[in-house]
Amino acid sequence: MILSFSACLSKEKLSTKPLFSKYTWKNFLKKNKITKKNTCFCGSDLDQFQSTCAKDQLWPIASLTKLFMSYWAIEKLGLNYQFKTYFHFDRENKNVHISGSQDPYFLEEGLFYFMSELNKLGVKEIKTLSFDSNFYYHFSKDSTVIQKKLISYLNTKRWTRLVKEQYKEMQLEYKEILNLTKNLSFKAQVIQTKFKEKPTGVKYVYFSSPLSEYLRILNAYSNNFTSDSLLNYLGGIQEFNNFFNAKFNWKKQSFKFYTGSGLPVKDGSRKDNLASCSQVLQVISKLKEKLNMHALSLPQLLVTPGIDVGTLRERFKKESSFSGSLWGKTGTLDLASSLAGVLYTEKKPLLFAMMSKSVKSRPFKKKEELWINLWAKEKKLLHKDYIPKLFYPFKNSFIVQK
Repeated sequence: MILSFSACLSKEKLSTKPLFSKYTWKNFLKKNKITKKNTCFCGSDLDQFQSTCAKDQLWPIASLTKLFMSYWAIEKLGLNYQFKTYFHFDRENKNVHISGSQDPYFLEEGLFYFMSELNKLGVKEIKTLSFDSNFYYHFSKDSTVIQKKLISYLNTKRWTRLVKEQYKEMQLEYKEILNLTKNLSFKAQVIQTKFKEKPTGVKYVYFSSPLSEYLRILNAYSNNFTSDSLLNYLGGIQEFNNFFNAKFNWKKQSFKFYTGSGLPVKDGSRKDNLASCSQVLQVISKLKEKLNMHALSLPQLLVTPGIDVGTLRERFKKESSFSGSLWGKTGTLDLASSLAGVLYTEKKPLLFAMMSKSVKSRPFKKKEELWINLWAKEKKLLHKDYIPKLFYPFKNSFIVQK
């Protein structure tokens, strides 16, 4: 059946040529022993929309939720938004206080950079390092967990072989953009959680990488902590639902979201994030539109199989024709699997989504790949030149703010 949705259609006349063969789809289901109630595929060339299931049928979308989160974050914060973490350095008393900003990607690199910059100032030891409740570290906001992790990094004489190797790797990876101290030496005597309304000392600002880079690595590795943290940072699940109701004029009953990550909520009964195939493509279409406004495209937000990092790296064949032509996002739960994104062809880009339920996700992924291969078989693919780049969680900026 061919169904239209206003958010993805242009004003041009609908094409009469279908985006995929219903006959091929039926044969695919039969050969792979899949019932049509367990899976759905939909596609759009922005002039038409075709789906194997009802337009308003809801499916567990798992980590495709992160595409929805990406669009909301871009709309609310902007692609160039940066999280700011403040380091208050009281040189006289040798104390440092960290005022966090709920930066979901503050990792070891940030600590190494901080210690290196203090070494350059001649500081190799502080008495107390404290941090507030808005400081998240290594995918955790639990102050006890953070405290333990900080202890293992902020005393260089206690570094394990693994930590030493991490610092050496960072020196090599960042050598073009950072001048890190070669022989790092640092010691923090006391590390504690502490709220300070007006911290004393010189205030240094640590800037995260732009939101666009955060969202790309989020969609690559599908980190659940990051996405759930973004949900809270942007206002919570009710604000999320309000935004999509207003933006797309969706009825409240037409989609169900409980988490920013796509993980189910289990409070007596299981509750999964649910959306229709049509809604997934509407969001991808809006992402494409938003990125184009900034001279960017979907490959700046998604990943490609075989040569890229993340969950698509091992999908399809290693030397797949989809490397550089298919860009997507995966979703996986115990009994659900999904894949959505864009396939670039010589004629035009094709948006697509495939979702399933009540199936074992691991073996079903192979069936997803089989179908995508069948669908793309007669299309002339357009390959975009692409060289994977390192993800830097911050910019070279540890500057004094008065």
